[in-house]
Amino acid sequence: MITSAIWFTADSVFKSHKQCCVVSCVKQNNQRILSLLLDVPGSVPKNELKEALLLSSEKGYIECTNSLIKAGADIDCQNSSGETPLILATKENKPDIIKALIEAKCDCYMTAKSGNAAIHIAAQKDLLQCFQILLDNGVDINTRDPGQNTPLIISSHSECIEDMLEAGLDLNILDNEYRTPLWYALYSGRFEAVESLLKYTSHVASFNCPAHAPETSCPVKLAFLKGAKKVIKQFILIGFDKDHIRYYIQNSDDVTADWTTVDQNDWFSFIQQPLTLLQISRIWIRHYLGRLFYLNVSKLPLPKSFQDFLLFSDFKNI
Repeated sequence: MITSAIWFTADSVFKSHKQCCVVSCVKQNNQRILSLLLDVPGSVPKNELKEALLLSSEKGYIECTNSLIKAGADIDCQNSSGETPLILATKENKPDIIKALIEAKCDCYMTAKSGNAAIHIAAQKDLLQCFQILLDNGVDINTRDPGQNTPLIISSHSECIEDMLEAGLDLNILDNEYRTPLWYALYSGRFEAVESLLKYTSHVASFNCPAHAPETSCPVKLAFLKGAKKVIKQFILIGFDKDHIRYYIQNSDDVTADWTTVDQNDWFSFIQQPLTLLQISRIWIRHYLGRLFYLNVSKLPLPKSFQDFLLFSDFKNI
């Protein structure tokens, strides 16, 4: 009788404190006890499962996270800042948690109150492994934040550009100020990134600044202002924004590039020359392959030397 009373009392206390025990187990990363508490389906209130999952995702406790997902925790729940488990895992650089949440079919495009999704946070913080996992699982590389910025625009890292290009990066996408990823790479002095963007994206030869865009958003003007002569020559070789190239070479006093008279005459003469059949074929092949040009060019049954030509191997002669 006494034993039964003690058991009844203990069981009542256990049930009344079960919800806080779940969160406590996660705080201590005690997956064994957590599993026991979660054994009975529906025994823990949804709100407590939510709190526990947010915490385990942020801390990177993969076993606790898996147990909570299996117990039916809402994988797309949000905290007071609108952050989901995926966003918290990305912020804290927890790639294993990201994989587990994606495998459980979380919504990769949900945003916090800041307006940022997980892909933007990974780009901002240069979390290359997290970024790669999101790309590998089909997250759109051209996803925009509230400022209409794509991950490339807000990233300060150039190592993941090839991954972005394989995922279908749109080089000519514009933000609210009519600036492209190329403009931002040039503005921050990431000249290797500029060269990669020019070489590996398909529609650079057809790019012209929108008529209503301010001059401050023009990549060509920015290249002249920075005195980036190699980039300017690459623009000329590709055929990038020809009208602005012609204008600024003829009016280089408007900008700061230290062009010599020889430079100006040689390159202005180059601009005026008609394209060769080989150069025209390069433009058309790149256009035909489209946004996934970088990924598709290696699949073409073409000699390696011509594939290199399509990727502007002549840059090395500049």
